Amino acid sequence: MPAFIPFKKMSDRLETAKQDSDSSYFDCLLLFGEMLIKTVVCALGSAVDEDRNRNRYRMFHALVRADGIGSWAAALDDIIAGVASDHLQKEVRNREKRELTEKCGSGSWQHESVSDLQKTLNIFNLSGNQTGAKVQLKTWFSLFSTLRNGTRGHGAPLNDLKSAACVPLRASIDSIVTNFSLFQREWAFLHQNLSGKYRVTGLTDSVTQFDELKSKRFGGSEYPDGLYVFFGDRTRVMLIESDPDCSDFYYPNGNFRSHDFELLSYISGSRKSRENGEFLIPAEELPESETAGLGKLEAINESLSNIPPIATNYVSRTSLEEELSAKLAERDRYPIVTLKGVGGIGKTSLAVKVLHDLTTIGRFDMILWFSSRDIDLKFEGPKPVRSNVLNQGDVAEELWSLLELNKANIGEKTKYLSEQLSESEYGPTLFVFDNFETVRNPSEFFAWLDTYIRCPNKILITSRISTSFKADYPIEVSGMAVSECKELIRTTAASFGIEARLSEDEITKIIDVSNGHPYILRILLGAYEKQRSFDIRNIVANKDEILNALFRRTYDFLSPSAKRVFLTLSSWNSIVPQIALAAILLRPENDWFEVDEAVEELRKSSLIDVSISEVDDEVFISVPLAASIFGRKELQVSPERLLIENDRKLLEEFGAAQHSSVAKGVSPRIERKFRSVATQISEGKAKLEFHLPSLEYLAGKFPKGWLYIADLHKEFLDPKKEQDALREYLKTEQDIYSKKDAWWRLARVYEHLGNTLGRIDALVECARLGEPSIAELSDLANLINRNLSKESIELEVDVKRGIVNDVISMIETVIDQANATDLSRLAWLYLASQNEEKALHTARLGLAKESQNEFCQNLISKITK
Repeated sequence: MPAFIPFKKMSDRLETAKQDSDSSYFDCLLLFGEMLIKTVVCALGSAVDEDRNRNRYRMFHALVRADGIGSWAAALDDIIAGVASDHLQKEVRNREKRELTEKCGSGSWQHESVSDLQKTLNIFNLSGNQTGAKVQLKTWFSLFSTLRNGTRGHGAPLNDLKSAACVPLRASIDSIVTNFSLFQREWAFLHQNLSGKYRVTGLTDSVTQFDELKSKRFGGSEYPDGLYVFFGDRTRVMLIESDPDCSDFYYPNGNFRSHDFELLSYISGSRKSRENGEFLIPAEELPESETAGLGKLEAINESLSNIPPIATNYVSRTSLEEELSAKLAERDRYPIVTLKGVGGIGKTSLAVKVLHDLTTIGRFDMILWFSSRDIDLKFEGPKPVRSNVLNQGDVAEELWSLLELNKANIGEKTKYLSEQLSESEYGPTLFVFDNFETVRNPSEFFAWLDTYIRCPNKILITSRISTSFKADYPIEVSGMAVSECKELIRTTAASFGIEARLSEDEITKIIDVSNGHPYILRILLGAYEKQRSFDIRNIVANKDEILNALFRRTYDFLSPSAKRVFLTLSSWNSIVPQIALAAILLRPENDWFEVDEAVEELRKSSLIDVSISEVDDEVFISVPLAASIFGRKELQVSPERLLIENDRKLLEEFGAAQHSSVAKGVSPRIERKFRSVATQISEGKAKLEFHLPSLEYLAGKFPKGWLYIADLHKEFLDPKKEQDALREYLKTEQDIYSKKDAWWRLARVYEHLGNTLGRIDALVECARLGEPSIAELSDLANLINRNLSKESIELEVDVKRGIVNDVISMIETVIDQANATDLSRLAWLYLASQNEEKALHTARLGLAKESQNEFCQNLISKITK
């Protein structure tokens, strides 16, 4: 048996059952057969590329509802012989499909497997097609369904029959497990760490095709956590659930309910539920989107186009319209332009308006609109619709149809599309791809378009995501300006007949609550019409379909680190300094990741708003209300919930802040954090060591933090660490007066520690800054005179002379302010520097000012002896 971990674990269960009884062993073999069938169907079903007729979704939609193994066998027939087979990946067609469908004679493993299963059926006198000279392996799956339903499912065979059936049934299963190409491929469970690298847990002996993921960092969620098999590229296996340790494997087991369906582990026998939201959309053909392109090309002003009409009550967004129009009008630059932003923010309506304007100036002879939209956002809520294009082939088919060209195969059509992107025979052409995030493989499709597009032709893309591709000119679409919001409120309220009821205060409240998001704004007005309320939590929080429509796809494409940051920010209704967020998330007990990169990813995804304080240029982050409601719902089911809630508590120590707090800068927030930590330590609720990594991170970005850390060490009587914190502060760039204060403070710490040389050095550095007074310099000279000559001060002669000469130079600049005592101290410095002549001269100057000055007298006596 190959080293395929799920089957090895199942084999362990088989051996345990075999020791129990033949009856238990046979029943366990039936479970193994079910597990085998579901593994094959899930893997090969995942190799069916999604198409605009949603054949893969239709199949999985039925499987999560299937209560019998026969439905799984029927699904396999659809994969290899039905409509879905037209979309099967080439690698699978060439290997697995061939092995399942080719007619094999005696001696082949396929024939042996089917023959052994037929022997098992015969033991129970169950009907089935008798094995002929040649068989197809696919018949094994329907035959097993007959066996299962005739024994464990609907029959009650005697134990002696079960005993006789164990050997041929085990041999039949083992033939497939050992020989079927699917289980010779590389399988792995992928889990993306916060750093962007992947943890790869192999399910097979070799996973070389996944090795690069272990060391390469990915910005977005290139491969969502889950089970993967390599079919020429890494294909996620749908419906089978496991964990990064691959401790168990769960398969759909029917029992589809209003909110979830059942998963079963054949290995452990345990069951769990899985949320069913992704399978609630009907499997039948969906209606067309209201923004789908026209079914044919029409003359619109100076262009031929199929662009949809401008949205009713569209409100102009002047700045964005002008920017987009200007970039599309340029003939020689920006071949690919993108409009990006969260769902419902107005990307499509903006694009349609600008495209209609462009038709009036004749920049493009042809404007082609290709829609991948799968949800229409309507007043009554999101409605699923049919995507018209999902890949290059679909686009080529639609182009062929719009141009009413003669029949051709898909290869010829795709080649024609690539030629038209490079040089259109119809003149300058603009290719528009709406809702690009829903195409099958956005990054691969984008790379293909980028390869062929040439100016003066251009491409316009609207998308909720942009992490997997980079346009020549990206335009971010965020909330509407206040004036635009007011115009949208006016026109929408007029259509509802409630315009006269709205006060200015209520209009302001709508704008604040919606954060300028046009779809949320319309939803709020609709609620106001019915119940005169703007409570977005009541309107949106209980409508998961709205939240999912607006944010789900954007959220799913985020990297794990961006998700972690988003959930952390959403957990607390406050604007947060980015430096505070990083300090909390980068504590040693958390996995390391680039917080700044995660924040930038969220900003580009329009899930956060960023403000910069004019006081200190620090960044403050906030989450729009609707997005934060979505984030809190996600947090409830996140495996990192406890960690994030702990991070939130630490963030709260910076104090809640509103947008008005940005004007004050980050300093008040950091000071509050340090005060909070000090209070906790003094009350015995925390230890400084726990908070120190975060505080030191803050100080690394905000140097004044080192002074706060020094304060904490001083308060809790640790002068050595206070000394270290002050040194770190002095390494940073600060104004003269701040550094002077720090040197004075460090000198006092050195004095407390008995470090005379350190104290002298700190005072010398302090004196070098600014304009020291004669009193400061005199005291410093006195300190040097009394200590530098001591044997305990181990310094090279040149170093001592250097210190002395520095202080001499500084005193000489203010010597006219010196009294007799000050001059005596300077004279002693001259003497220490081996300059008796100047020492004597300076002491006499001192006596001239104060004839009885004992210090000057003593020095003269010492020299003249």
